[in-house]
Amino acid sequence: MPIIYTNFFDDAVDFYQRLGFQLTARDRVYKWAELRMGDMLLGIHEASPPDAAEAHDNAGDSAQSAHRTDTAHKKAVQPPPITLSFDCRDVLENVLLYLVDRRIYLLGAPIVDEAYGRSYRIRDPDGREIELVERDRNLYT
Repeated sequence: MPIIYTNFFDDAVDFYQRLGFQLTARDRVYKWAELRMGDMLLGIHEASPPDAAEAHDNAGDSAQSAHRTDTAHKKAVQPPPITLSFDCRDVLENVLLYLVDRRIYLLGAPIVDEAYGRSYRIRDPDGREIELVERDRNLYT
């Protein structure tokens, strides 16, 4: 199961549900969710600053410790880069209509002809690229 890390947990869960995933488990305290689409699972976790755990572990009564803890929680976190790619069962024009109907913003870029079929890219709330693919098996079999 791929797991993505996000700075916008609630927005990401909502986005992937609008994309067609079904929520199967969610923990609002620790900010993680598991979603399913067919046989595919997707995990979503809230990103945390890399030094947040260290700042928490080293926190004492000093003003310096309090500053480190506060700074760690306010620091912007860049989720690890990853591109998700989904093979579509329908032609991309119909998939794009499905997305628009579910209030998913389209980038306005054209559908791209590829060596394996056609593709279109969208972005999730963190700006993570998602490739939607309409495969043409006659092009490479």
